[in-house]
Amino acid sequence: MNFQDLAGKIVEWRFLGRRLGLTEGILDDIERDNRGESKEIKYQTLLQWKRQSTQPPTIGCLAKALTEVDRADLAVFVMQESKKPIPQVIPRKITLAMKRNHASITKKAKMTGRHNIVLGDNSVEDFVLYRDRCREYGMFLQRKVHTFQYHKKPNETITGVLVYDNWDDNTGGNAQRIAGGPGENCIEVKVTSQLHRGMDFTFFVYGHKR
Repeated sequence: MNFQDLAGKIVEWRFLGRRLGLTEGILDDIERDNRGESKEIKYQTLLQWKRQSTQPPTIGCLAKALTEVDRADLAVFVMQESKKPIPQVIPRKITLAMKRNHASITKKAKMTGRHNIVLGDNSVEDFVLYRDRCREYGMFLQRKVHTFQYHKKPNETITGVLVYDNWDDNTGGNAQRIAGGPGENCIEVKVTSQLHRGMDFTFFVYGHKR
């Protein structure tokens, strides 16, 4: 992941730093050491997170933090940037705590006008296994429904899923996981438009190959 590119797109770096677990003291030091260098401050914030994180820094963690500071667009950016395969790791099942975290992400996304779903916690070295897009126009007294599906190949491990609402004005549809997910053999997500409305979702499946 190229932090230089991401740093140039961040605005509220301090809010993001807090979400990434950095203390106010660390953030103050970064600002003091790089006074007047806005992009460098943001870059050093990301580097400090990578160096001092109590757990291995992951794309999922970074995407979650970006979504929580109203930058779901950057969450998509960082996940798209992770395209290098890594050696196989043991896939993890979704725990109750992870489900709660994902619920809060979805709730926050709705507050910002996008109805997104984020599942899993994939590594910064994972890449896009599959991508699909559904664009539907609205019809009077109707709801549009579409199902995204992906079945992994024998040499693949699914580590993360993102269903991204391309409309940010709260008029998009709603996404619901039907089956599967990270650590499983498949993923199935249903998206449904609001009454009379269309929808526009992009479906990303992340992982690695052995």
